[in-house]
Order: sequence, then structure tokens, then C-alpha cells
Amino acid sequence: MRKLLLLGVVCSVLAACQHGEKPCSYYQEQLETPVYFRFDSSEITPKAKASIDEGIEFLRKHRFRRIKIDAYADPLGSENYNMDLTHKRAQAIHDYIVSQGIAEKRIKIYWHGTEGVDNKNYHEQRRVNISVM
Repeated sequence: MRKLLLLGVVCSVLAACQHGEKPCSYYQEQLETPVYFRFDSSEITPKAKASIDEGIEFLRKHRFRRIKIDAYADPLGSENYNMDLTHKRAQAIHDYIVSQGIAEKRIKIYWHGTEGVDNKNYHEQRRVNISVM
């Protein structure tokens, strides 16, 4: 019963949380927006950095929250190459977030190669998903 009460309090605090004019949920959504990469690249685009930067505001305000980074690739390369590329993409996002002052211990990274992707839209498969935990 105590856990349910505590969970209710935490949820109500998060629901009422504001960062300036925008609700807290906006910043969490920005952080959880998929980060897309160019073909054969692990370079974070300026647009993706802008979205991550807004999401970092959420992490600064909620120091108890952790994130998970999941990286994926399209199936155009070999399995080994795609695993290496997704590792580089996950690490690039990790390193950028850490460079913005977020503690490394709050971040878990995973790279999946082409696991769980379909062959329909290669651009959407070249991505990193960030999940708030």
C-alpha cells in the first residue's frame, strides 16, 4: 500500500512539474524522440542535438531518473559491421549527454545491429531510441 501511495505522489509531482512555460512532459518527449542518423554515420545531427538538449533539462530537474539508449542499424551492411556501427551510435549519444553534465551512472546503453528492424524504411532503422526509466 505504501508503494502505491508513493507512486501516486511521484506521478502527481511529475504531472504538475513545469520547466518555465512548458510542462515537464514536453521535455521528456523531446528526450524520447528517436535520433536518426545518416547512412554509415554515427555523427549526431544538429537537429538531434537540439532535441536532446531540451530533454537534458528534464534529466537535470529529475536527478533520480535514468535513461536507456538503444541503437539500431539498417540491414545494408554485414552483421558485424552493423553491430559496430550501432555501438558507435549509442556511444555517441551517451558521450554527448555526459558532456552536458548528466552522470554516466544514470545511462545504460545497448546496441542491437539490425535486430528487430524491418526492411521497409532504411532511414527510420538508422536510429537511437532513448527511454526514460
